Amino acid sequence: MSAEPGRDFLIVLLVGPPAAGKDTQASMLAEEFNLWPLSIGAILRERAPEHIKEKMKKGLLIKGEEFNNIILSFVDENAEKMRQKRGIIITGFPRKISDIHLLDDIKKRFPGAKVIAIFLDVPQEEIKKRITGRYHCPKCGRVYNIYVAPPKKDLTCDYDGAKLEKRADDLDESAINKRLEGYYKEEVPIINSLHHHVDKFIELSGLGTVEDIKMRIKTAFERALKGLGF
Repeated sequence: MSAEPGRDFLIVLLVGPPAAGKDTQASMLAEEFNLWPLSIGAILRERAPEHIKEKMKKGLLIKGEEFNNIILSFVDENAEKMRQKRGIIITGFPRKISDIHLLDDIKKRFPGAKVIAIFLDVPQEEIKKRITGRYHCPKCGRVYNIYVAPPKKDLTCDYDGAKLEKRADDLDESAINKRLEGYYKEEVPIINSLHHHVDKFIELSGLGTVEDIKMRIKTAFERALKGLGF
């Protein structure tokens, strides 16, 4: 099912702490509901200049006009393809006050789109545990976690057999602590303020297996779609 850019188009924000499984869940939700998955982190890792990548490795939040331009240029390049889907699902965003303005700019690309925010809440102790267990495939980019979403074969991608790796910012303890500090100081207030900037805000527990969380999200998302007239 494709949608014209307008009242039938969705912008879904999947938000939560680091290692909440946002990219994993976004990928499954995208397949289930015909959405284009848009990972802010993946875009930055692919397109950002080296000085921004260095900040990311240190666990620092990326902000400013340069950041906005990278994201908007990606959206502009792919907007027509996105419009062939039911909508887009964004992870890693919003994370700071200026991202609300960036969200407005993204919405302008899809006039009349409805915005749904899904917040996965995970306790701090669980977040730290998951970060230490997180790996990614250097070939296809798929994310695994030895605690909640392990590969079928030890540290090997299920899809292409590549040896899994840890992200640089998951290896540095000081970077991990900075990311958590930034999350609670800057991101949580933004997440709380999303009630005023979206058409529907959904808060769910991010605990349990990948399948548990998937079903929890799917049920709440389908209910939200009905409430919005989809």
